[in-house]
Amino acid sequence: MARFVSLLLLACTLGLSACGAPPSGADLQDPPRCVIREPLHGSALPFGPVEVVAEASHPGGITHFELCVDGAPFAVSALPGASKSPAAMRWVWEPGLAGTYVLQARARSASGVWGQYARIVVTIRPEEPTPTRTPAPTATPRPSATSTATPTPTLTPTPRPAPATAAPEASPSPVVVIGPDTPGPAGGPKISGPRASTAHFYYGGASCGPQEITISVEASDPSGVASVRIYYVLADKSTGAMTAWSYREMALADGRWSCTINPSRDIPRHDAYANAWFQVYFVATNGNGLQTQSPGYYTAYTLSRCGQ
Repeated sequence: MARFVSLLLLACTLGLSACGAPPSGADLQDPPRCVIREPLHGSALPFGPVEVVAEASHPGGITHFELCVDGAPFAVSALPGASKSPAAMRWVWEPGLAGTYVLQARARSASGVWGQYARIVVTIRPEEPTPTRTPAPTATPRPSATSTATPTPTLTPTPRPAPATAAPEASPSPVVVIGPDTPGPAGGPKISGPRASTAHFYYGGASCGPQEITISVEASDPSGVASVRIYYVLADKSTGAMTAWSYREMALADGRWSCTINPSRDIPRHDAYANAWFQVYFVATNGNGLQTQSPGYYTAYTLSRCGQ
């Protein structure tokens, strides 16, 4: 009987140590696994903001998530507080144009190991125009004519003033709104509403389309905003190779901070790639010297060589 009890205690001890043991070093170095829960692969979504939800797990916990759109980084997001597993991250992605997009998400463990990308493909349907109602015509009673003799008036020529020539109005450039509003940390400026004059601009010829791009954002802070910078880089769409990051100061006009960028003048090695993502992010500084950086990169802009 004593031997049976000893064997039973030994089996329980081994079982508890196997089930309750902390993860080994090899387990902690394994990459985390990530899945995209929303939207579903192959979805056809209406034009407008899209909620993307990713989940990941790892024995040592999850600290960061990354979301890419068509191979270009959209956001790298840290989990608040201590790492946990399983963990989830939610982004609001606002596509600027209709079309088919590849969404990829991955996670980083507390050991600093990034996992493989989870990948889905979604289609954004074109924006549907809002129908307008035309009011039905209403009948207006016509007064009956009465015959009254009137003297024939003497016609006197009256000089007609020359029509005023109105200044032609500039046709507005298409506006592409990229990404959701990004709240700033406590004590720092808030950056929101990035817009661009075009989603696609060119170099090497004037016949293909816009030769420059104007990008603007809103920045606000109770202590005032002292400056806003735009940082930008080119990323080759076929290979992923990138140029060096550059930046320019933005100017305040009509409540928005804006900057116009000409490839040959403002982008080093602007002709390095025939077809590249033009990736940007923003850094705002308030009156107290505190800075806020927009999370991730806005990547719905393309720079191409004319003729490609």
